[in-house]
Amino acid sequence: MKTRRSPETDLHDAIAFSLLPKIGCGAFRIGVERHGSAALALRATDTTPERQEALDRAGELIANAGKASASILLQGEPGYPEPLLDLSDAPCFLYALGNRDLTAARR
Repeated sequence: MKTRRSPETDLHDAIAFSLLPKIGCGAFRIGVERHGSAALALRATDTTPERQEALDRAGELIANAGKASASILLQGEPGYPEPLLDLSDAPCFLYALGNRDLTAARR
């Protein structure tokens, strides 16, 4: 039986994928396009010490964002500012404070 993953787990895995060595903004976008999501791209990588370090670091970043009451906006997900996607090296994720709906208001 297949277990459903939570959005929090997918966010954690996606941030970890962005933190892997040799995964910059361009490779992040390619991985997402190839695998369907950043979380799936991470799962497609080899199990290496770097992968576990990235998972640990992603947990720290998410916890610190929570302490600051910041949201994390993941590239390609709802809430991520669409104009940034026109950049060849758009950030993999952003931190946001305040009303996330305002990111869609400015065009």
